[in-house]
Amino acid sequence: MNDLFVAPQARGRGVGRALIEAAAAVTRERGAAWLEWSTAPDNHTAQRLYDSLTDGKSSWLSYELEV
Repeated sequence: MNDLFVAPQARGRGVGRALIEAAAAVTRERGAAWLEWSTAPDNHTAQRLYDSLTDGKSSWLSYELEV
């Protein structure tokens, strides 16, 4: 999943959770083993939502190289 975004005026109303649950449903329908996404280390609001939906954070680290 890439670029999950909820407009500021709609935040806190369950929209993000509904979007993730819908994406998970499509993922299951397509036979995938998991749904993955990432967020900025300082996006604590999103992390609270993500933590409430998963058993824990991934042990993988993500890196990017600007070229």
